Amino acid sequence: MKRGSKVCITGKRCFTGTVLAVTDIAMVIEEAPGCTVTLRRDPASTKPLQWRCAGMPVEIHSDLADFRKRLADLERRTR
Repeated sequence: MKRGSKVCITGKRCFTGTVLAVTDIAMVIEEAPGCTVTLRRDPASTKPLQWRCAGMPVEIHSDLADFRKRLADLERRTR
């Protein structure tokens, strides 16, 4: 992830936003003007690549076109 990239977060909390800052263990995402969300990860855990939002696991999708394609496939399969 780079600063300024658009991301989509799914899991316990679902939203889209822009990456403001990223380090090895934390990522700050601007959800709306003036509203930021901090995602954290624990490199010492059994799942070191899993990000957490308020302690709950979430997935980060940086390619929104791929996310939209997977969402359309899911809608098609469930209808």
